[in-house]
Amino acid sequence: MFAQPIAAISPMNTWNRDYQTITYGNYGYGIYTQDVELYRNPYTGRVNVEREVDFIPIETLFAMLVEITERALAHVGSNQVLIVGGVGCNVRLQEMMGAMCKERQATVCAIDERYCIDNGAMIAQAGYEMFNADKTRKGMTLDETNCSQRYRTDAVYVSWRDD
Repeated sequence: MFAQPIAAISPMNTWNRDYQTITYGNYGYGIYTQDVELYRNPYTGRVNVEREVDFIPIETLFAMLVEITERALAHVGSNQVLIVGGVGCNVRLQEMMGAMCKERQATVCAIDERYCIDNGAMIAQAGYEMFNADKTRKGMTLDETNCSQRYRTDAVYVSWRDD
């Protein structure tokens, strides 16, 4: 696992938190919330978000994502990037990723916004493929199913492909 103080790479050196790059993901959950808490007035409990909370962490996180993606492209010898998920809707991330891809003579594609906002389409497709791959065609009863907002489509055993 790789961890480095984010302040060391931040252009304004104002954000003192750690980030980690984990095998198949870059986890930065709650970054904005942590930033807000830094500026909370201890006496009133209020935060003037427009005035005090900077948005440098977002730029830094995007720079990290671009760097990680560039390393991944080099590692696997690819020349294509596909941006998905809720963050894939962010135009600034698309611009930054596009600039990196242009330098590497690579292409970047962003999924249509309708499919980025929620994982519902990806989860439904994974379920459809799993059901079709089940040779017994028994499926599950409603009682055997569950619903999870934290369902990760990248953690599913892919039984419907041979490669």
